Amino acid sequence: IYYDTPDWRLRRAKASLRVRQSHGAIEQTFKCPVHARFAIGRGECNCELASAALDLDAFPAPERAWIAELGQGEPL
Repeated sequence: IYYDTPDWRLRRAKASLRVRQSHGAIEQTFKCPVHARFAIGRGECNCELASAALDLDAFPAPERAWIAELGQGEPL
């Protein structure tokens, strides 16, 4: 399942936010263009989840802040 704002703010910023199940595990992933606030070069962060519900609090603070900034308060 991919998430975005109703007006596609993440997509326009070349970012993606998804939850998927693979090999019995549930994982959410945030991908974005390389940005100075990320220590990793690809701009990607993965978190395991207990359920298939999106859980932004599972991401580290910098990624949560970047998702909030991209979304500008719009629902996902």
